[in-house]
Amino acid sequence: MKQQIKKLCKQLSRFNFDEIASILELPDNEIQNILQELIAEKVISKISETEFAYVPDIVPYPQIEALPQKQSPKQTKPELCFDITTLLSDNKEAQELFNNAAEYNKRHIIKCLNLFRLTSGLSFKETSKMLNEIAKKNPDYKMGYSTFIRWKSSYARNGLLGLMKAYNPPQHKSLVTKEQLKEFEEIYLTPKNYSVRIAWEILRSRHPNEQISSVQSFRRALTKNFSAEYIKKRRSESLKLPELRKISSVETDKITYEKVSTAFDDYLKTLENKKDENSVCARGYIQNHLFPYFGKYKFKDITQETLINYQSKMLSEGYSVASIKRFISTFQKIMKKYSNASHLLFSTQETILPSLENRVLTDDEIQQIIKDDSKIQELWILATGINIAELGALYYTDINFSDKTVNISKFKNKGNIENIRAKYKIRTLQIPDILFNKIPKKKKGLLFKDVKIDNFDLLLNTHIKLLLDKNVQINIISRNLGFYKLTDFESRYNFLLPQKLDNNFQII
Repeated sequence: MKQQIKKLCKQLSRFNFDEIASILELPDNEIQNILQELIAEKVISKISETEFAYVPDIVPYPQIEALPQKQSPKQTKPELCFDITTLLSDNKEAQELFNNAAEYNKRHIIKCLNLFRLTSGLSFKETSKMLNEIAKKNPDYKMGYSTFIRWKSSYARNGLLGLMKAYNPPQHKSLVTKEQLKEFEEIYLTPKNYSVRIAWEILRSRHPNEQISSVQSFRRALTKNFSAEYIKKRRSESLKLPELRKISSVETDKITYEKVSTAFDDYLKTLENKKDENSVCARGYIQNHLFPYFGKYKFKDITQETLINYQSKMLSEGYSVASIKRFISTFQKIMKKYSNASHLLFSTQETILPSLENRVLTDDEIQQIIKDDSKIQELWILATGINIAELGALYYTDINFSDKTVNISKFKNKGNIENIRAKYKIRTLQIPDILFNKIPKKKKGLLFKDVKIDNFDLLLNTHIKLLLDKNVQINIISRNLGFYKLTDFESRYNFLLPQKLDNNFQII
């Protein structure tokens, strides 16, 4: 079993305890003991409270030294985290740039791209720890955090050219750089009718470590550069920065399907004889989490809002952000394999997609929920921020009637009550008097046999807005909602957060 977990760790590269436990049918303490043994053996590293990583031995870029005339150099393919030749296979300009670069620049490019890949999606502390762990196993890959961020920002702005040590990027006088504006146009000038603010939030979510100008700056840039008629006409263009992903060097004939369900069936056939953990996980993701939602669609009918609504549904059912990223990543692979859809922004390893639901309940609508006893389920979400899966698993014994709190430690999954495994999702919430006074004090068993709520996003938006209006700190709100990373909460609900100081604000 230890070898199985060791192999799984290598395949996942970076994971948390909850993901390992969801794949293996073993007691939590047994999995925990094996993980501790792997840490002691330096097979994996612990980079945060719940996050683990497998750090590979990276074979350096080979240098061909001078050899005797009759002896030919031995050709060896470096076993990199991902192969630079396949990364550039569909980009002739970048391939030519790499081939013509000096040897020290080639080594630096490969070093940076490997580090970007291995640290993708990590927070500040996790990235620093991961960089240290990589340097321990691979001394040539030692890089400080500030240097890492500088090269990553340069790559995001200028592509492969930004990783050339002799390259000095031009200085932009405008607050909005040309690169940022081009990517903003890719998001805003589409038939999806995103508002300027939502397009700006999506741009920020793509580059969490970069300085992005205010939404007003982008609005002014659009007005200055384009007429209203031209913007309306151009809402279809698409531009992309270089992507840190593996690309097959051999293009095969692509099979496209009209229906998503047909693509799911075909993809499952390619996995049916595979027994590795990644294939087993992918089968489970498709059958249990993707097919029930996307199986009714045609590829052409899937919009950005469809993806965001899916995320909202999964969050309301108690799934962690990490799990949702896995589901959507699998769906992205299927869309690329069987459809020509290129207009969608999928969630990345760094964040989930920002919510497009920017409405909150009015005071009158809130009062209607408070007064109507038949809407007690809606009041639970409005008052505590509990999600639908957690509410469906709530027992009267979970409520502490003496201090007016409720313990969240279980969730309802396909009709079954299960314990929450992720420690950060187990929490105690205060129950406001407006809700507490409506709860029966002498009943036993489940609070609700069946939870039916159609406007979960709207209720949760209002819950967050009410807390912000009471000046509750966002780290407390994020923790109460069961988010592991504050950045996940910020990127999703940024439209509810204050964007500037009050006009009459005085610091002292």
